[in-house]
Amino acid sequence: MKNKFETTIGSQQGVNKTEQKIIKSSSELDNIFRQSQEIVDKASAEIDANLQEAQKLQEKLGEEVEPIVDQLQDLKSEVAEEGAAFKTRMERLNSPYVLSPELAKILEVARILEKPLLLEGEPGTGKTSLAYALAGHEDMPIIHVQCKSTTSAQELLYTFDVVKRLQDAQLGKDVSDLSQYVHLGPLGRAFASQKQVILVIDEIDKAKRDFSNDLLHELDQMSFFITETGEEIAAKYRPIVIITSNHEKDLPEPVLRRCVYSYIEFPNPEQMTEIVKAHIPDVEEKLLQSAIQKFYEIRQVDGLKKKPSTSEMLDWIRVLKAFGVNEVNDDIPCPETLLKYKEDLELIVGSKQKNYEESQEIEMPQLLTAVINGGKVVRLKTKSEYIDYEPDSSIYTLLANEGYKFITPNNYKSRSFDIKSKGVCRVDDLTFALYDLKNSNKDGLYLYNLLKKNNLIESEFMVTDKPLKFVEVEESNELYTKGKDEQNRIIYRTKDGKFIYEKKVVPEEING
Repeated sequence: MKNKFETTIGSQQGVNKTEQKIIKSSSELDNIFRQSQEIVDKASAEIDANLQEAQKLQEKLGEEVEPIVDQLQDLKSEVAEEGAAFKTRMERLNSPYVLSPELAKILEVARILEKPLLLEGEPGTGKTSLAYALAGHEDMPIIHVQCKSTTSAQELLYTFDVVKRLQDAQLGKDVSDLSQYVHLGPLGRAFASQKQVILVIDEIDKAKRDFSNDLLHELDQMSFFITETGEEIAAKYRPIVIITSNHEKDLPEPVLRRCVYSYIEFPNPEQMTEIVKAHIPDVEEKLLQSAIQKFYEIRQVDGLKKKPSTSEMLDWIRVLKAFGVNEVNDDIPCPETLLKYKEDLELIVGSKQKNYEESQEIEMPQLLTAVINGGKVVRLKTKSEYIDYEPDSSIYTLLANEGYKFITPNNYKSRSFDIKSKGVCRVDDLTFALYDLKNSNKDGLYLYNLLKKNNLIESEFMVTDKPLKFVEVEESNELYTKGKDEQNRIIYRTKDGKFIYEKKVVPEEING
């Protein structure tokens, strides 16, 4: 009888070559996520309570309690990091995947031959996402190995804690049972699992060349020996091994011989349309088609350091929807969502921005567009009155603990502070538009409430129909007028009579 993995992939055979299958995760994952989040929250609350008690004792007993405080603080950080990593994995497991008939056939070949599947392709073609989509759809555990230049084959199998054994021996503990000091690595856990798992060895081309060679025997035999104990770890259920590579360097021929190989081409416009619709079903057709056309025009520009990938395309569509953009024309709204290097931004939009005033092209500032379309536009608290381009240090701590990705400034001119997250768009220095994306766990609205709760918002831009009086005008054109009012606040008036003003936020307003 076929297992679920075989049935899913086998069902792809015989389909029309123009058809693609959308793999979606099991609905049980939502319940697992909620239950796991409750466990993480409960554990964090208990650690916080214990840490507070330990800190009180430290004030009374001094250095005697310091090791306990340090351990609790490390444990708190570890739980926060693991919680953030778990959320990221759940989001990936819940993400739909458009599976082409060609790739479905290759997956079936790898299963029949019981060989690892090696997927190559440029970043953003869905190599790693395929493994997560299958794991979510088939309710199979997934073990993810992210390769680095320092990754060794040994640590993937197991490690032996020599230091811990030495410490135990010095304390007079029984150290004769060597197995207690053996910690299985990702490959070891995959072999020892009591059910079939998916093992992802991600970006293997980033590891040293001998890394993949060192795993040949183990991947062939699906077993290895622990030298210190003599125990053999053999796979009872052969894991499904998916290896990915961005082809930054060639892999050794012995590795290639032992794998089923496939190069995933970047999705064409028709495939990209299906991918976007799978992830964002409510996208308007006019916006989708115009955005896809502009997206592929950008990818064809020579000289880009990094071409925008599928993930950037999806983020861009979400941001455009949040900003109320109905169609992408000649201009590129929120280009920073697509382009990740200063040189690329200058190549695509730099010349246009440089000649902005000369050509008299007038655009509504993103700040105004965001406020008018219902976004929460806030200016963050600064590090000090003298360093107005860097946020308060508490913001770094908050973002790190919540698992947000962000860019720190090195100085005002070369790199600005930015937050890289769904529903968050930088519109000015330390000024961000925060949007409610409805179906996202940590969207802009979540971050807004978090910043507000912790008194980290300096000011918020508000919209009103009530007329405001200008006492100073800085800029005026057919779309808007910018200036200051009697309270020295920055204010705008749009062509349709709406007024936008910057309102300073004080703790009493936040907490009240």
